[in-house]
Amino acid sequence: MSEWLVYFTNLSGEKASLEEVVVLYRLRWQIELLFKLWKQAGGLEKWRSGKPYRILCEVYAKLIGVIVSHWLSLLSGWEEGERSLVKASQVVRQYGLSMVLLLPQTSNLVDLFEVIRAVIRDTCRVNKRRKYPSAYQCCLDPSLVAS
Repeated sequence: MSEWLVYFTNLSGEKASLEEVVVLYRLRWQIELLFKLWKQAGGLEKWRSGKPYRILCEVYAKLIGVIVSHWLSLLSGWEEGERSLVKASQVVRQYGLSMVLLLPQTSNLVDLFEVIRAVIRDTCRVNKRRKYPSAYQCCLDPSLVAS
């Protein structure tokens, strides 16, 4: 094909440039990737039982895990924008057993959450890329989508 991309939008040219429209499209794709991450990392498509109520219980438990993982990611300085959800979910999974063991001890669980937040804040950054810039890089500099 001609490698054409056609974008339809109701934004006027004064409100958004072509580069900004492309960045917005890429951000929409980030939502799709978020759901994909929740499904894969959360293991929502697999279960270990054939009994409907056990499957339902397992799915609910996994959804709670996905919510806790995402919540910890958001609390770990997400306003900076350069956090990697994939890396953050890996960190939360590493501490999963510790979280379960500390459930009865809320003060220790809160301390563990602080440790997890610090690890995410310090280590879970989006890698900078030259050839294929990340959506975060394109938000900072919309001209990168043309390169």
